[in-house]
Amino acid sequence: MQYRSRSTSLTAEVQRLKAAEPELWLPTSYVSDAILMVQHSKELDYNPKMVLAQDSGHVESAFVEQVGKDAQGYASRAVFVPDLANRKPVIKQVNELFKARVNHDMADVPARVFTGFLVLCDAINRAASVDAERIRQALVATDVPGDQIPMPWQGVKFDPATGQNESGTPIIIRLQGGQYWTVWPFDFTAKEFIHPIPKWSERR
Repeated sequence: MQYRSRSTSLTAEVQRLKAAEPELWLPTSYVSDAILMVQHSKELDYNPKMVLAQDSGHVESAFVEQVGKDAQGYASRAVFVPDLANRKPVIKQVNELFKARVNHDMADVPARVFTGFLVLCDAINRAASVDAERIRQALVATDVPGDQIPMPWQGVKFDPATGQNESGTPIIIRLQGGQYWTVWPFDFTAKEFIHPIPKWSERR
């Protein structure tokens, strides 16, 4: 289902979803769109059994602050969430430094940017040069272990053919109690995954 970004109303779209009765909804939204969808879903009594967002607006702090109570049970793909600090020391260390400067926990996007910068610095150091080709070769040879990055990954090691990090490990997070918690992979589970999402009439 497509709609214009920054729409002022998504009532028609929610009505279409409700009429189709999908058990699983997989939205990819900006923050404003994600907030509108929750608000209209409540107004129109749209009750999907599961919402699994594709990161983006659903993991932003503004979304949680404005509609977190009504979005309880929403899940999302992600690469970072602060509760991982209890399982991986480097995440706690980096998050504490970040929080001391900006007064809130590190989130998905800054965690990725920070990790990318660390990997680039490591490659430049190994290249011992600012020559673009030598840095590229160093990046191809990158093999950073997971305990050195603030991500729930096995590490950073690029596939030479695709350039993708073949050691990257995504996570699934779920909104509960006003914040997101890791629910998958099970080695990192912080909260039990509850299914289905309670209907509006059953929520308190």
